[in-house]
Amino acid sequence: MPYLVGKADETVSNALLLLSCGVPYWLVTKLCGKNDSYWERIECSLGRNSIVGTTVRNASSLPEHYAADEKHTQWNDQRVYVAMTASEECIFGISVSKTADADGLMSAYGVFKEETQQVDANFAPKSVNTDAWAATCKVWKDMFQSIILILCFLHSVLKIRNIATKKDAHVDQIVSQMWEAYRADNEVAFCDTLFDLQDWAKKNVSNTKIVGAIDKVVGKVGNFANGYVYKDGYRTSNTVDRPMNVLDRCLFHRQSFHGHLQTTENKLRAWAILYNFRPFCARTSKYKNKNQLSRAEQLNAHRYSNNWLQNMLVFASMNGFRHNHTIH
Repeated sequence: MPYLVGKADETVSNALLLLSCGVPYWLVTKLCGKNDSYWERIECSLGRNSIVGTTVRNASSLPEHYAADEKHTQWNDQRVYVAMTASEECIFGISVSKTADADGLMSAYGVFKEETQQVDANFAPKSVNTDAWAATCKVWKDMFQSIILILCFLHSVLKIRNIATKKDAHVDQIVSQMWEAYRADNEVAFCDTLFDLQDWAKKNVSNTKIVGAIDKVVGKVGNFANGYVYKDGYRTSNTVDRPMNVLDRCLFHRQSFHGHLQTTENKLRAWAILYNFRPFCARTSKYKNKNQLSRAEQLNAHRYSNNWLQNMLVFASMNGFRHNHTIH
């Protein structure tokens, strides 16, 4: 392990696997020995590594399409926002911001930009899927001027479904027609289906909130239709929602964050790296290539060691940085 704090053996491997699932430190100590501070220090030390540089073996493995979103949590009884960037089932960026405005999110998402360009100085993603939060859209456009913003269609469908009440008999038909638009073969068919839905809703739906929500979707139809520019781009936020759901459960188990803000940042980064490299569970392996043990290996099609922790440590050599040979 870094700084020779221990060997990358079964004990440390099992302890980090438990920590990646949000198991509290006292329970890890009870099962694996040592003490709570020992395991917390090891976990925080992993957060010093570059997430992108550790996860990606070669610059050619960097995905071109991403999904980004924020979730709010608590830090010392103060609301903070965790900005996450994901692609290809891996987490490529995670950072905490005290505010949800453009300045705060620029600082949080800017870490992802710095790390990707440290791997490839000319790298710029082609598309990013986000919700309609104006600050998020502005930050990504400011970071990468050529990027195409794709709004999450799933958020719009869920919003309309949540607005509906038991009295709204047409909600199932509306949701069905929206997904019919989503499955359209091209941009023109997608837009036409939504325009038809808007006209039909104005004549047949009495709930003005639902009609207004459909009007908002149609008003942003161009941002949704951007998903047809790149076939590999993400049209929904599922790619970032899945790891965010896992993080949400971990934060619930640990009662959110306490202590110094940098400690919170390191723990989040360590969790993201462990998420990328920890082995698939047996149930997931049934649907994956059995020769690939983790998300990072699935991305890179390469493995240095059959031991997942040793494999992660080799990927994280030089702290995941390619061009900085200064030893700190």
